Amino acid sequence: HGLPPCAHRAWAVGSPTDEHKIRSMEDNCRLFHEVWSWNLEPALAFLAAALPSAVVALDVEFPGCLRSVPRAASQTTQYEVMCRNVDMLQPIQLGLAVASSDGELRGVWTFNLYFDESFDLHSEGSLAFLRAAGVDLPRHATEGIDMKELGSWLSEILTGADGYQSLQWITFEGLHDLGYFLKVLTNQRLPWNVEAFEATLGQFCPSRLELRTWLPRGSLANLAEQHGLIRMGAAHTAGSDALLTMELFFCLARARGWALPAEMYPDAARLAFPVVLSRDVGADRRLPRVAEDAVTSAPRELRPPPRSTGSTGRAPPPVSWGAAARWAMLGSIASVGLGWATQGPVPMLLGRGPAPALAEVGSHRRRGPRW
Repeated sequence: HGLPPCAHRAWAVGSPTDEHKIRSMEDNCRLFHEVWSWNLEPALAFLAAALPSAVVALDVEFPGCLRSVPRAASQTTQYEVMCRNVDMLQPIQLGLAVASSDGELRGVWTFNLYFDESFDLHSEGSLAFLRAAGVDLPRHATEGIDMKELGSWLSEILTGADGYQSLQWITFEGLHDLGYFLKVLTNQRLPWNVEAFEATLGQFCPSRLELRTWLPRGSLANLAEQHGLIRMGAAHTAGSDALLTMELFFCLARARGWALPAEMYPDAARLAFPVVLSRDVGADRRLPRVAEDAVTSAPRELRPPPRSTGSTGRAPPPVSWGAAARWAMLGSIASVGLGWATQGPVPMLLGRGPAPALAEVGSHRRRGPRW
């Protein structure tokens, strides 16, 4: 399972010429993959080939928060609030940016998950924010990936070989991102305390770095701008934010002479707790769990809208993604739109290079039926 030709392209150090920038934009946009239910399996195959011994930046987009974290909260309280939010809400996008340890970009994957705003709990303000960023919410309700199916594939990949256990994971203020990621991987409620959460997450992502350790102030966009980085794609979409997180990490690594793995950084944080007033990670204090049928106590904008349940009294289940995936796979991988480049390498600077737009996987893809 060698990497496709363009996955070996380095983001070269230097100031590229205008001609070089144009060639890089045309060529490297093929490294960006918009993944839906109908092209999930081939996209995962390329992801699995790119992952061994890699650096992976993670970002998740989700539909709001049931409760915000108090500014003076302890680590325990911050975790419990995150746990409540993640258990009650569904992720919308999961973004992974993958690079080698020396900064060679291997690809960016945006997994678009099943989400139906007619049935799933959400904040209207958060959905409006995502719509403004270009997230196609109606498409998530018809072509979105089943979270359980994606989690089954990813958990098998991440626990299947030593090369995947050596991954270095990067997050930016990533407590909620890691919480949703673990929810996807296990399809279960999150553990009730930080220690159990770390232990479970360590089965999939044992080596993690949190960039807030060194960058305590400023948003991802502002910090990227301060470091001279140019965003690729739309802000507040999972793939673009994951790549910007990756670029920011390598920018810091080059400036400070860091080396991987994470054990090289004894002061590195593994989880993002912006305000720490006590060291009570193992405490047994717990917030009461919010039951799924108790959503009437949530703020009005976070209550699910009335649903049409039919005779069963239950919401209609997500559509079957398997049929569409098989339909799309009737053609070759190229017809589904993975479209790896086959020309010679066109280097591009990670952290200071040109900014190709996020390209959807294959403009000539075949669509499955809309249900």
